[in-house]
Amino acid sequence: MKNRSLIILMLALGWSILISACDVAPSSSEHQNQSLVLPTFESAQQLAESPWQNYFNKVYGNSPTSASQFPIDLNDWWIFYKDDLAGIKTIPCEDFGGNHCPIPKTQEGQAICSLSGGDHDLPNAVYIYHAPPYSPLRESKWVEFTHTADAEAKNNEKVGSWMYYMPGSGNYFHLGKTKAFSDHPEAVKHFLNKNCNDLECAQYFTDLFKAAASKGYDSIQFLKHHDMTCAQNIAIEIVDVAGSGMYACGDPKPDGAAWNDRYKTGWDASLKCKCSNNSSEFFKCLGS
Repeated sequence: MKNRSLIILMLALGWSILISACDVAPSSSEHQNQSLVLPTFESAQQLAESPWQNYFNKVYGNSPTSASQFPIDLNDWWIFYKDDLAGIKTIPCEDFGGNHCPIPKTQEGQAICSLSGGDHDLPNAVYIYHAPPYSPLRESKWVEFTHTADAEAKNNEKVGSWMYYMPGSGNYFHLGKTKAFSDHPEAVKHFLNKNCNDLECAQYFTDLFKAAASKGYDSIQFLKHHDMTCAQNIAIEIVDVAGSGMYACGDPKPDGAAWNDRYKTGWDASLKCKCSNNSSEFFKCLGS
C-alpha cells in the first residue's frame, strides 16, 4: 500500500511539472524568431490599389504594369528600406549582435537587422533571411544587388567590384558571361592554378579578376562563402570583374557606355541608373 501511495504521489508530481513546463511563455527572442508574411500581387491593378505601389516608385523609380510581370511575391525579396516603408508596414528585425548568433535556428523569411555583420550593411535596411544552399544565377541575366565602398573595399577592390545578390534593392547588374564557384579558393585554382590556403584569398583578387576578364568573363559568383553575420553563408557574392569596388558606383566613371550597359534601375532594369561616387559609400541609383 505504501508503495502504491508513493507511485501515485510521483505520478501527480510528474504531471504537475509537465503542466508547469507547458505553461511557460516563450522568451521575447523566441517571439521574434518568426517568418515575415508579405503580400503577393497578382496584377498591376491590385498593386495600384495598395500602398505598396508608392514603395515600388520610391525604390525603383517606377512600378510594373505589364501582365507578364506578375505575380510579384514580396516574400521572395531579400531587402527592404525602412524609411520608404513609412506608412506601409513596420518590419521588426532580429539583431544578431555580440554573441547572440542563432542563425541555424533562423526561419526562412525572417527579418534580420544585419547581413554582413559589419560595414557592408546598408543603413536603414532590413534584410530577409533566405537559407542556403544557393543555385548559380543565370548567365546574361539582370540581377539586383547591393555594394558598399567601405574601408575594406578601398583596400581590396581596386580591381573588381564585390556585391551581394539582393532582390528588392532597386539596383540591377547584368551578369553577362558568368561563372559560379563554391568559394574563393576554387576560383583561384580555376583561373590562376594556384592553391589558396585561406578562405578569403584577398592577395589573389587583382590577378584573379584580370584573368577572368581576359578569358571573356564579365562576372564571378560565390555561392558558399561564409563570412557574413554569425560567420554564416546567407547571401550570394557577385564580382563585376570589370569594375572597381573602391568606388560607391563600382567604377570611377559611372556614366560611360560600358558602365551603362552593366548597371540599371527601374522595375526589370527598365531605367538608366544615375549614380554618384560622391553622395555616399553605398551604390544607389536614382529612386532606390
